Amino acid sequence: MAGGTNVIPDMRAKAIKPQALIDISHLKNHSYIKEEKKRILIGSLTTISDLASSKVIGHYAPVLYEAAQQLGNPLVRNRATIGGNLADASPAADTAVPLLILDAKVIA
Repeated sequence: MAGGTNVIPDMRAKAIKPQALIDISHLKNHSYIKEEKKRILIGSLTTISDLASSKVIGHYAPVLYEAAQQLGNPLVRNRATIGGNLADASPAADTAVPLLILDAKVIA
């Protein structure tokens, strides 16, 4: 878990009862936006607010840039990560459709 924006509310509502959670938010090398060889690389722990304020994303992936700006509120955008947004499999995965439009590839 990094941002926990979906996990924590689900736990409070007793919708899920995980036996353990592992905090990966300190893995800073997984938070980045890089332009490399005509590709944009985004780390799984990159926050939505980082996407919403990135000049690289705004220039090369405006549909993702706009979606990031519309996701939740500033508090959520500051905690939520692109990896969590995709991995949670929520119907509201706001970054999934823009990434599909951009023909993005997810590397595990």
